[in-house]
Amino acid sequence: MQAQGELSIVRMCGLAVVSRAGCYRQWEQQEPSATAMALRDAIQRQALAHRLYGYRRVTIRVQREGYAFAEHGVAVLSSVLNSQRAVQMNIFIIRAFVKLRELLATKLARKVEQIEAGQNEHASILVSVVQDIQELKNPPTTRAIGFVLRSPEKK
Repeated sequence: MQAQGELSIVRMCGLAVVSRAGCYRQWEQQEPSATAMALRDAIQRQALAHRLYGYRRVTIRVQREGYAFAEHGVAVLSSVLNSQRAVQMNIFIIRAFVKLRELLATKLARKVEQIEAGQNEHASILVSVVQDIQELKNPPTTRAIGFVLRSPEKK
């Protein structure tokens, strides 16, 4: 039985009216991934090593270590730096990422519609080509043109 402060897990789950398995499951889901922890560690190392650096310099130094920043990295960076400017830039950059994602989604949807229209057009052409090939493989039976010579009948 694991104790959290003065309360055990069993007691906390009893107070919250949650099963112990559900409590552990929730705990595991909230645990950050290894890459997020590594990114946070790199940001903290750079921020502590260069206390006078702002978010831009810290970002550059962390990127030189091989990390790429997305929305999550920006949020981690501003939470580590704890300055008003970093929080403002965090909001600005996350809004830019959201706008970029929206633009990409609309462009992608438009492109998919164009491809579908092209595929529908090509499909109708292919269907007509296949029908023409089928007709050529099975020509209709016709009578011969001209006279047919019959042998003289014997009486």
